[in-house]
Amino acid sequence: TKFAADLGDTESMYNIAIAYKNGDGVEKSAENAEYYMQKFKKNKNFAEWYSATCNKVENFSKKGIDNR
Repeated sequence: TKFAADLGDTESMYNIAIAYKNGDGVEKSAENAEYYMQKFKKNKNFAEWYSATCNKVENFSKKGIDNR
């Protein structure tokens, strides 16, 4: 999952952070755990923002310019 996390997969970022925190399948590392958890939080926030923005654009498109 580290490879997927490094490619930007949000779920993998979380999973590898927990793995580093617990030493599950990787050498335990608080530094790496914190790095991937911060990366996860940043990407999660972006994904939520992007999804909300797409929903707003979709709703705007359905209503049309004159029917805001």
